[in-house]
Amino acid sequence: MSLIQRADYPVRLHPPLQATVNAWLDRAYARLAGLLAAWQARRTLAQEIATLARFDTRELHDLGLTQTDLVALKSGTWRRD
Repeated sequence: MSLIQRADYPVRLHPPLQATVNAWLDRAYARLAGLLAAWQARRTLAQEIATLARFDTRELHDLGLTQTDLVALKSGTWRRD
């Protein structure tokens, strides 16, 4: 279930104005939903990096990672060769 739900309220406006308002609301809703999805993705990544940061060097090595890789993951520059 989405955290944002759109409610359609019956408001009577002049039809061209109503179409403009509806289009604006649709764009605003889409933008807000996109921002929420991006925020959730960043939060999930931060939680996963925090979990990996608690691993010791041997556990990270078992995963094929190093402490430096965690810094790169956090900054978004990590690439698997």
